[in-house]
Amino acid sequence: MERTDGACGTPKDIVDRIAQEVSRAVQDRSVIERLGGYGVEPLGNTPEEFAAMIAADIALWGEAVKATGVQEK
Repeated sequence: MERTDGACGTPKDIVDRIAQEVSRAVQDRSVIERLGGYGVEPLGNTPEEFAAMIAADIALWGEAVKATGVQEK
């Protein structure tokens, strides 16, 4: 997985450029192997796809936490 959605307020052209360069880097076999050594599997997704994945994870795990009854301190 790679995070290429940028920090809040980062201009879209900057986010897109970073995403483009990260996508290019994760095509490199040595980068793939090194990330794999850390248990990371690069996806090569777009910033929009990443944002959608995070939103879905928040919804999924938010419901899971609510179902446990855990309360914030």
